[in-house]
Amino acid sequence: MSAAETEARAAEWLIRKRDAAGWREEDQQTLDAWLDEAPAHLMAYWRLESAWERADRLTALSTQSKSAMLIRAGRRAAPMAMRVAAAAIVLGAIGVGANMLMPRAPAPSIYKTAIGGREVLSLADGSKIELNTDTEVRIAGDAKGRKISLERGEAFFQIKHDPSREFVVLAGNRRIVDLGTKFIVRRDADKLEVSLLEGRARLEAPNDADGPKSIELEPGDMAVAKANQTTLWKKPVAAIADTLAWRKGLLVFDETPLADVAAEFNRYNRKKLIVVGDAARKLAIGGHFQADNVETFARVAQGTLGLHVENKPDEIIITR
Repeated sequence: MSAAETEARAAEWLIRKRDAAGWREEDQQTLDAWLDEAPAHLMAYWRLESAWERADRLTALSTQSKSAMLIRAGRRAAPMAMRVAAAAIVLGAIGVGANMLMPRAPAPSIYKTAIGGREVLSLADGSKIELNTDTEVRIAGDAKGRKISLERGEAFFQIKHDPSREFVVLAGNRRIVDLGTKFIVRRDADKLEVSLLEGRARLEAPNDADGPKSIELEPGDMAVAKANQTTLWKKPVAAIADTLAWRKGLLVFDETPLADVAAEFNRYNRKKLIVVGDAARKLAIGGHFQADNVETFARVAQGTLGLHVENKPDEIIITR
């Protein structure tokens, strides 16, 4: 289903649900099943529902009455195209505009950090989300659940579990469902990592993914998802805790290849580390380093590994 078709189907569902007189329990079950099919379905429905609710707060009762009449007229029209057209008319009438149905419409709560930045978000229920360098999240929620979309970067979640209000993190085509948890989610361009520090969480894959569609994580578990495959690793909880050293402005390495070390430093700094040559890239190093001090690390690498270091204004080139 294309993005436009997904938006159209979400609009159809919202119209039907808002017409409370015609909404049945079977309708709710069918809607829930459609929302669970793919994160794109859920996101499209949230955007449309959020736009409608904001409009509800701004419009008069007479306008709402006209909207209700248009909704019922759209439902009686039967073909989906007619109902979607009715949705556009309704949203236009209450001041939202059809353009607010499009995926490019921004979510109401967006939080970003710059390169090298960190931020702690405290939610109303006592949960906390700590954002690492160059990270963006979008937050939505209602009486039924709490929903976070990790657009990029890394975040540490400390969640107050509430069985009546599901907490879900969307990252690409995966869903992470809190089951009373402290966990880390890192979303890079080509992969997703979910590491569990405490409690339990469930990682859900799309229907077309290879392997299990749902994996329940325990402390020490790290799931790595690439494309349609997910791999589960077991690590000491202390090792996972080390990956949170960024909360104190540190990076921790344990016999880590220099190529991977440089990639980590480059997440936190505009001045980049460039490691030239396979021989240098494969050399391993360990220790605790300030995330924002690439010059000090380069000097340590030079003295410890006998490397050549060339310090330029925007980059540090390391060769063997």
